[in-house]
Amino acid sequence: MGEIMMLKALFRSAAVVVILSAPAFAADMPLKAPKNVSGLYNWTGFYVGIHGGYAWGDGTTENVTGSTNFPVGLVRDQNPSGPFAGGQIGANYQFGQWVLGVEADLAASGIEDDRAQASTVNTNVVSHTHTKFPWIGTVTGRLGFAMNNILFYGKGGGVWAGHEASAFTTNGATVNNQSSGSETLSGWTAGGGIEIGLHPNISVRAEYDHYDFGTTTVNRTVFFSTGAGGVNVGDVNVRRVKDTMDLFKIGLNYRFFAQ
Repeated sequence: MGEIMMLKALFRSAAVVVILSAPAFAADMPLKAPKNVSGLYNWTGFYVGIHGGYAWGDGTTENVTGSTNFPVGLVRDQNPSGPFAGGQIGANYQFGQWVLGVEADLAASGIEDDRAQASTVNTNVVSHTHTKFPWIGTVTGRLGFAMNNILFYGKGGGVWAGHEASAFTTNGATVNNQSSGSETLSGWTAGGGIEIGLHPNISVRAEYDHYDFGTTTVNRTVFFSTGAGGVNVGDVNVRRVKDTMDLFKIGLNYRFFAQ
């Protein structure tokens, strides 16, 4: 009876055929059904999926080296935000109502921030900065509690992100001191969510995550300058950046059952 119930779940569109000819099909099925014969949803297996969402961040950039108008120790705030979308791959193992898992994901993003700040020394001089996170990836472990086809879970692990920044200063209509640079930031992540099984192979999820990239020292190379403020072409401006980020994402997974 349990075997027939599993066949019905996998082939709902052919339920009548399955019920009438289950003995013949059972021996010839190319893929095994879930090992769970209780009729409950089975979370065990490998899966691939897609996800998307929106992120908002909070960060600062501090001058380690400075210029006449923007001295050492000057701190600039930044609040990058924007959408992201990507994919994930992972695996779960269910024992009782508990589910252990591991997952890796990677997303392209439009998370960015534009900022203008007047010099503390000369208010006629304004620094314009652009910060962008073109991609974000994580590797995390998961622990969940299943209530049939509803899974509540927490997760934690490591996060990496591409980080790009550019800047220039203006003094009235004069543009100078243009600089840029890029690096990969790393940190930790923690979060949680809810996943709902719509079909033995298909589930949807909603998730909240927090990323903390800590503090990183970065270089910004000047590629254009009028020579004002003690900055020249080829100079390297050293900055200390600190970023955190919060994300809300939704996702869709397709699960391959363990054999």
